[in-house]
Amino acid sequence: MLIFNCTEAASKFFNRVHKGKTITPVEYNAPSPVIEDDEPDSSTEQWLVHAITVQRKNVLFVMHVKTRYCVILADAKKADVEGVVQRFADRWLNGVMVHAINHDLAQWIDADQMIEHFRSVCHSQQFYRRSHRSAQKHIDEIA
Repeated sequence: MLIFNCTEAASKFFNRVHKGKTITPVEYNAPSPVIEDDEPDSSTEQWLVHAITVQRKNVLFVMHVKTRYCVILADAKKADVEGVVQRFADRWLNGVMVHAINHDLAQWIDADQMIEHFRSVCHSQQFYRRSHRSAQKHIDEIA
């Protein structure tokens, strides 16, 4: 499972208004206020999502809380949750594969098995409204 912890800016990015009602995938009642207090699960990946605007285009920073690996999604469409998750998953998988090839790890792993495991992890997502001070500082530096 992917858990996307959204900053206030990212929460607003994922909101949309339909017939006067705000629709959002972001839950404001996270299991715990601190990301590290969540129960650890080997198949759960915690990410911090932050949104900014650069030259009138939306840019999302998606940072892995544990490793600080950052995926930048430029020109993201507002409130397009499925599109953002798909772009994120493709970029993350490609980044992992490139890293494995560049560090000569491809000979030691089964790519098909890794892709299947990756897809099973990305199959479900959860969005929470909470932040992580240290990861946010890293995102601010990158931005």
